[in-house]
Amino acid sequence: MAHPKVALRVEGLQRAKDRAVIASSISDRERVLEQLRHLMDHAVPGDSAKLRACELLGKSVGLFKEVIETKVYRSPEDILADIDRLLAADEESLH
Repeated sequence: MAHPKVALRVEGLQRAKDRAVIASSISDRERVLEQLRHLMDHAVPGDSAKLRACELLGKSVGLFKEVIETKVYRSPEDILADIDRLLAADEESLH
């Protein structure tokens, strides 16, 4: 890795690998969504295994991530006190 040409080649290979992983993930997502849409419109009782397979594949590519948003209210006074405390700690570390 100390040799510039080697480092450049490794970096290029890593980028190519990353692009391939992203492309595969996108392909899997599209496939899951396509199959789920089809099952939604044409499902029969024996399709539960297919539906479960879609669910698991979708989860593996992060399609069904649950996002929880937490909002914390802080008054301007609290924020100012935190800033002052951080500045004081930073000033002490310089001395």
